Amino acid sequence: MNRPQQNRVSSGLAPRRRRYNILFFGNTGSGKAGMKNKIVYNDFRVSSDPYDPTLEDSHQTYITIGSEQCIVNIVELNYDVQYSGLFEPLIRDADGIILMYSICSPESFSVLEALWTLVKHVKVPEKKGLYVEVVGTMSDLWEKRRVKTEDGKALAERLNCGFSECSAKEGENCDVLIENLIRKVIVGREQEQILRDARRRKEDDEREERDRKKNGVVKRVLKRCVEIMTMGT
Repeated sequence: MNRPQQNRVSSGLAPRRRRYNILFFGNTGSGKAGMKNKIVYNDFRVSSDPYDPTLEDSHQTYITIGSEQCIVNIVELNYDVQYSGLFEPLIRDADGIILMYSICSPESFSVLEALWTLVKHVKVPEKKGLYVEVVGTMSDLWEKRRVKTEDGKALAERLNCGFSECSAKEGENCDVLIENLIRKVIVGREQEQILRDARRRKEDDEREERDRKKNGVVKRVLKRCVEIMTMGT
């Protein structure tokens, strides 16, 4: 299998690259490995080695977003109830998550809502941004399709996620899928920072107002004490 290509960096101090963890989450046979191999190695073929769900399958590649080259770490996670203890740390560390199913497999599609529930269980309490896409793989196998495009779109809308279909074999929508997800993460984080800054300014203003009122009360009390002492002399 081909090694991932790395862009050359000119001589001198290279700019620091931002790193993004992207999680491919889906059932067995949902197309995770083929998609990962196409994006990282430009080869959709899947290894014949047996899959071990107890191991983190992580692969790194580079994607240019605008003028910035980003390091993208792609992690595959197979949905298996008996290994559910592995899910939480991987979901927590993910910047963006792709819920994958094969358009040829209703079974892989049927578990997506359960996967979404797991993601929310981890991300929402920690106030982590939810950057999630629903993706139907193997779109080149149209003659074997068993999940309608409309059903995928409807689920994505219900979960408030983005939606697309792609083909690792033909390279359709593979790279652009990752690029668009990372763009959403970047924009979302910028908006989150703006909101945090606004909340911080509001808290600072409220604290200053409380201090001002408190100081005003203290000054009035002191003034009254002076008046009383003056009257007694």
